[in-house]
Amino acid sequence: MTPEFDATSQLEKIDMLDFTDLVAINKYDRKGDDAALHDVRKQLQRNKQAFALSTDEMSVYGTIASKFNDNGVITLYQLLVQNLQSKGLEKFDPALADVPTKVSTEKTIIIPPAKPKISS
Repeated sequence: MTPEFDATSQLEKIDMLDFTDLVAINKYDRKGDDAALHDVRKQLQRNKQAFALSTDEMSVYGTIASKFNDNGVITLYQLLVQNLQSKGLEKFDPALADVPTKVSTEKTIIIPPAKPKISS
């Protein structure tokens, strides 16, 4: 999903949140990314009835898949491998250093979202 998932009320209608182990919010460099992360974590907490856990402990990750070596994508990959190995995937070394974050931390924008206005 992306930060532009629509209104918060739409999260209640997304059935995938009932069955998921991990959620990725891609395009985490866009406007509304932190609000989307909070809203999805809160809804996942409600769906899983995990009120003993804080929303920060929910398995929701912010990623920027278009960025090379994005630490949010690396974290998601590592957790996905662990999750699949716990379900029977053959063990292997993912060969990537552990990243201590749940979201992309380097939000350097290479291409601006809009053309700059040139005054004449």
